[in-house]
Amino acid sequence: MLDILTILVLLTCMSGVIGAVFLVFWFYRREPYAYLWWGIGCCFSTGGIFLLASRNQIPDFVSIEIANALILVAPGLWWAGVRDINRQKVGLAALIPCMIWIMLVPIPWINESTTYRTALFSFAMAAGFVMIASSLWVNSTKRSIRRPLALLCMLQVALSLARGGMALGASVPQNIFEAPPWFAVSLFQPILSMFVLSMLGLLVVMEQTEQRLRSAAEIDPLTAALNRRGFLAKGEKALELAAREKQDIGLILFDLDHFKSINDRYGHLAGDDVLATFVALAKGLLRPTDILGRMGGEEFAIILPGADEDSARCVAERIRSTFNKRVFDHGGIAVRASVSAGIAVHPAETARLNHLISKADEALYKAKAAGRNRTKVALARIA
Repeated sequence: MLDILTILVLLTCMSGVIGAVFLVFWFYRREPYAYLWWGIGCCFSTGGIFLLASRNQIPDFVSIEIANALILVAPGLWWAGVRDINRQKVGLAALIPCMIWIMLVPIPWINESTTYRTALFSFAMAAGFVMIASSLWVNSTKRSIRRPLALLCMLQVALSLARGGMALGASVPQNIFEAPPWFAVSLFQPILSMFVLSMLGLLVVMEQTEQRLRSAAEIDPLTAALNRRGFLAKGEKALELAAREKQDIGLILFDLDHFKSINDRYGHLAGDDVLATFVALAKGLLRPTDILGRMGGEEFAIILPGADEDSARCVAERIRSTFNKRVFDHGGIAVRASVSAGIAVHPAETARLNHLISKADEALYKAKAAGRNRTKVALARIA
């Protein structure tokens, strides 16, 4: 027969080790705070299981009410860790599983029955894992590791509900160490929970780190715009989407006029400020679906999904005229800059990104040849 005390001691050790690992990770890295939330959650779980294992050795109020309340703090804090990774506020909702227990266990017919207490605890634990699963799923993509982890959390929900249902369908003795075999088997569910938590901590943070590195590889560090690589990658996706929706797609190339003379006259710091300001200004005038990238040096490009020639020209002129009016203060010296723009527009179904860039570049050359600080549109659509 399975020994319930041995299982509880095993759970205490597992929870303590996992919690210590998370806390050590957080101590040395100080980020993400998810490690701290998960580590503290495991500490609460460790303390609660230890008190539960001390049944008959300590007052029942401590080994029942307090022990289970401590254990139910854990899923709320694990949820808080996921929220931290999602950059979302945590709030008092993290206490929901624990509060379910605290509010309902004083009811006499629940408090006096091991059966009802077991069911209440199981349903509260299920609520905690529903919270974790929902936060994982809502902020996931089809290829994200978060979805399989969310499904594992839902498996925990199913097991918790099954445990609660079995408790209601069969009597549980007052002394849990004399409980039937199914009760002992059900205690292995927290072991699976610990396994899920370990995977959650490792895989979600690994995925987040990978996304951060990928993002850093596609972002220009000076202007925070996409670099050429990132722009081309996102541009191809935007072209595919626009083609499926049978839209036109516009592309604007911008080139800051006489930028070398700004660097030569005022210094590279002033030039860097001009570049960063142009990007910040342009972002403020674009739609969320538009894509802005730095193609190199003082040249920038914008993809406008669903834009016709007139709307693309309006966007280019709005950016050009706004930037032209901007006066940069560099050490008390007023610095002015202007920008030229070339536009190409074509139905996305037959367009290719490199041809769009080539046509926009031809129009940009005409804008420069005509005196700069102006916008030109490619005369013919791409063949």
